[in-house]
Amino acid sequence: MTTTELHEQLTGLVKSIDGVVQVYDARPTALAAAADLVATLIGQPSGEPIAVRNSGGGISVAVSVAISDASPAAEVCERILEAISGHLGSDADGPAVDRVTIQVSRISSGEDGGEPGA
Repeated sequence: MTTTELHEQLTGLVKSIDGVVQVYDARPTALAAAADLVATLIGQPSGEPIAVRNSGGGISVAVSVAISDASPAAEVCERILEAISGHLGSDADGPAVDRVTIQVSRISSGEDGGEPGA
């Protein structure tokens, strides 16, 4: 599986979780803007919202999300952690998951949050 495919799978997975309203770019804003500008200038696709790093035989994942206020943030984060760990752990030959960092960037009420997973 390519890195791009993994990013796409994880982004789709997180967007499908009950309580997730939106997935944001997990990279620091300045870094994301600079990297996306360079990618655009050289004709490459821009970065994926979920950061995945493979180092020393383990995988680290970082995700930034907006969640609905209809569910407690801790429950939504637990669902995200279980989904990512389960997805990455399903490949017995792949590296183990070392760390999953979940940043809740926004908690939205039903009026301004849009549809879950959007």
